[in-house]
Parts: sequence; structure tokens; C-alpha cells
Amino acid sequence: MRVAKATQKALDELDWPCAASEISSRFMQKVRAALGALPGLCFDSVERVATALATNNHKAEIPTGYGAACVRHFSKRNGQLETVLRGSVESRFALIEVSSLASIAGQWGASPPRVTSASHKECLSQVARLPCAHAGESERWRAVIQFLRDREDAGPGFLRNIACALVWCGYFSPVERESGVSSAASDAWIAQHFFGIPRASFVRSRIEVLHWLPQLREIMVQSSTGGAP
Repeated sequence: MRVAKATQKALDELDWPCAASEISSRFMQKVRAALGALPGLCFDSVERVATALATNNHKAEIPTGYGAACVRHFSKRNGQLETVLRGSVESRFALIEVSSLASIAGQWGASPPRVTSASHKECLSQVARLPCAHAGESERWRAVIQFLRDREDAGPGFLRNIACALVWCGYFSPVERESGVSSAASDAWIAQHFFGIPRASFVRSRIEVLHWLPQLREIMVQSSTGGAP
């Protein structure tokens, strides 16, 4: 009970705006209290997304509500991916990171809805265009998405399914105060806003992709290291 209260207190404090200059100190202190014991690379992923939120805001700060939404998103998606995505917690956080960075840079939640084949391919492109500044898991996921985008046989349906997985991993919005949930981040809303398809089709598409995506990633890693595990 005491741990749950401490977590909620940290999330409540993360709801407030945070200047970019305070992310690495005050903000990340609260993130560690909210998420508990995790490898350092996981917190690095959260910090990069938080920094992107501030960088893309005209006040150079994380807007009200987005700090807690970011942390909740990482925590929720990590738990959901654990049953689907093979690999380490660092790898799961890295996939959420690159998807979220692309979502922030590309303003995925903005109107009008993105239901065209071109917009779905652009989702992949926004991940592929992320700076290659961070080695390790994040860069490996970025490279996988770039490879998939550049395939000559990548048809509209194939790209849409990959976009389903990326948007689900990367899009988040603040919770609504009255309901305590964010309807704009629900499967049903994402399915309609981004893809114009029923929720069931969206869920099926992104689960299918998330099942085979790690296998492709491991093949690419082994190829780049000359077959070493």
C-alpha cells in the first residue's frame, strides 16, 4: 500500500509542467519513484522521450499532463509487450522510445486523421529518420523499421500493419481528469483516427507484426555481427 501511494504521488507530481533544464534531475527522480527498479537504459529511454516533449513545446517544457502520461505509457506498453515481444525489458523500452519519438516529431495525434497509405508509410519514415545518436537497442529498432520501409515489395497493407504496431507503441496523450483515462489513446480511437478500421482489425494487425518483428531484428543483428549471437 505504501509503495502504491508513493507511485501515485510521483505520477501526480509528474502531471505538472517541467522545464527542459530540470528533466535530468527533478523529473527523472520522480520517474524512478514511479517506475521502480529498472535497468538504467530503460530510464534513458524515458528521459529521451521526455526531452523530446519539451523540445517540441514552444515554452521549452513538458506540457501539463504529458509527463505522467509518458511514464504511464511506458509502464503500460512494457507490460503488454512482455507477453508478445521476445527479449529484454531494455529492448521493449527502446521500441516504445523510437515509436514515441517519431510520434512527437510527426505530431501523430494532430488533425486531420491519418488514414491514407502515404501517411502510414510516413509513420515508418519518421522512425527511420530519427538521429542515429543512441547506440544499442534503440538504433536496432530504428534500423529494422528503415529496412521494412525500404523494401521494394512493401505494399499498402504491409505498411499499414507495421504502422499499427508503431502507433500503438508510440502514441500517448494526457488522461482526462474526470474519467481518469485517455480515450484518445484507446485502441478504438487509434484504429479509427489513424487507420479507419475496426478495433478488432487494428488489434489483430499490430499483434501479428509484434510477433514477427523481433525475429527480423535478431536476424539483422546477427547479420551485422557476422553471425555472433
